[in-house]
Amino acid sequence: MIKNSILGIALIFSLSLNAQLGNKFKNAFNSMKEKLNGKWSKQFDIDTSGKEADLIIRTGDIDNFGYGWPEDFDPFSGKETPEHLYPFYPGDKDADGTDRIMVGTSFNINVSQTRDGYASQSNRPDNLPRPIVLNYSLGKVVIKAANLQVFMDDFQPTKFGSRYSIKLNGVRLDNFEKSVNTFNQHGPIGKLVTISILPEYLPLLKTGKIELLFDDPFTGNGDGFAIDFVRLVINPKNSSFAGSINGIVIDEKGNAIDSAIVNANQQVSMNTGNDGKFTLNKVAAGLVSITAAKAGYQATTQSFDLYEDQVKSCTLTLTKLIESASLIETQLKQSGKVALYGLYFDVNKSELKLESQKVLNDLYSALKNLSYKKILISGHTDNDGDDAYNLNLSARRADEVLSWLVKQGIEKSSLSIMGYGELRPVASNTSNEGKSLNRRVEVEVIE
Repeated sequence: MIKNSILGIALIFSLSLNAQLGNKFKNAFNSMKEKLNGKWSKQFDIDTSGKEADLIIRTGDIDNFGYGWPEDFDPFSGKETPEHLYPFYPGDKDADGTDRIMVGTSFNINVSQTRDGYASQSNRPDNLPRPIVLNYSLGKVVIKAANLQVFMDDFQPTKFGSRYSIKLNGVRLDNFEKSVNTFNQHGPIGKLVTISILPEYLPLLKTGKIELLFDDPFTGNGDGFAIDFVRLVINPKNSSFAGSINGIVIDEKGNAIDSAIVNANQQVSMNTGNDGKFTLNKVAAGLVSITAAKAGYQATTQSFDLYEDQVKSCTLTLTKLIESASLIETQLKQSGKVALYGLYFDVNKSELKLESQKVLNDLYSALKNLSYKKILISGHTDNDGDDAYNLNLSARRADEVLSWLVKQGIEKSSLSIMGYGELRPVASNTSNEGKSLNRRVEVEVIE
């Protein structure tokens, strides 16, 4: 029995916890929190008050998967939930894709040896990943910026070797994937994650409908997960729940690295100074992934909790990027894709330069060793120049790489190309450092 008084009215709830059957219950919600964050018990909510953002759309009730919140706990404060029981099941009114255990489509319980409790105590087809849909009307709102907020539970890729794909209207969000694939939410426990959408992806939001899909279609490992709610925050204003992160970026010898790009969930970004130091303020509280990147180095990421008004410090170490067959193999196995920066082209040209030969040979060796059935080669540019021209240029560059591989003996039917131009950035195009990271050729495993 839980006794909770709201506005002087005593509400008595009879609670029956049964881990095997996964019966759900609802705690009474704090009325002040509802005023601040929307009507939490509603499955779908749209906030046009303008206090936190011009427009906020939410799918999924804010109820910690039916287990409710501890007294004085606010899920937007960045704190993690206490451990909860499982399995649990969605109620009849729960929004599709929320409050349910899901396990990646590549998982086969009859074959996979690696699995967590969620995967072991849930069944197909009920635990197949399902997209979370948000419907809305923009009205007179012009999209200038947007954040996704997701209350995530039991994502453990670093422990179970899973590899998550995250798609927004069918388009993979590389930076969100990189963040999530560093998580280890053992418990199970839930945490809020807030990530900004890069400007080049904002047109995906103009349709008035988005579908957000989390899946592991690659590894076959059983890393079960769940999502309590998703919020799309359009033109966000200062968050009342935020903290700060400071630190330094160094190389393997401990030397400071200047002009490295450091960002926290793409929300806040800056370049390091000559001393390698950085300070990121007004980072939304929750589970944060901080990434440092610079051309010529392998990017590095750390994930940790950031609470409201907390100041965190960290040291990020970058290692020199030496592209080799073994590195390409490792990244294809672990991430399903690899970004190649050692393929060189003259400005506005698609012909491969002689300096590209080593990386081409390494790529050929890796593909021969791994024997994948289908590979996508994609070209990417920065945002200099005409959009249509960049699309065409990036496609021609990808085709040059394909043609070279075919001449070496790679089966043409296993290769395909795509030119994305400036549409799939991995960094902001507002600086030369970001532009250099966006100019690349990617090789991705499709099958």
